[in-house]
Amino acid sequence: MILVVAALIGAAAYLTNGFQSEIATFYVKYAGQTIVRDCTGLKVKSGEKFELGSVEGEVADYEVRIYASGTAATDFSFTIGGEEYSWYQDVVKNGWEFTDYFGVERNGSQFSFQTVGFSSVLQGRFPGREISWTGALPAEVFRLEITVGKSTLKIGFQPYVDITGVELPGELVI
Repeated sequence: MILVVAALIGAAAYLTNGFQSEIATFYVKYAGQTIVRDCTGLKVKSGEKFELGSVEGEVADYEVRIYASGTAATDFSFTIGGEEYSWYQDVVKNGWEFTDYFGVERNGSQFSFQTVGFSSVLQGRFPGREISWTGALPAEVFRLEITVGKSTLKIGFQPYVDITGVELPGELVI
């Protein structure tokens, strides 16, 4: 009997992020994973589908939002049109939303992003301005928030683009 109670408490803790949120009423399937609680470090590719489901069947009414995400420890600088910004201080702390720049396409209980790539997303927000940064991006740059009813699932992610080749302009001197 004690083991059954312990198992029920453990399951409730898992489904509520350690009792920090409501019990998960829906889940998300992406790239072979089933996500039932907040997570970080997901790599999201253009066109790959997210599928929502619940124990009650298909999820018909949901909202998708994408925000800047990161911490002071993972901060990096970048420039827009020659002006330098801090990702954490200037963007994350000010709650920038990026949903409109990912080209979210919904089809019933499925959705996907049509624009992925950090510079592509920033180009959408700042058209015609030069975007640059140095170094690798941290594992979490954006936060996907999926809301069904009163429950919200937060997934920290990095936009990911496969490299299919490299083209070198002009002559190559070795």
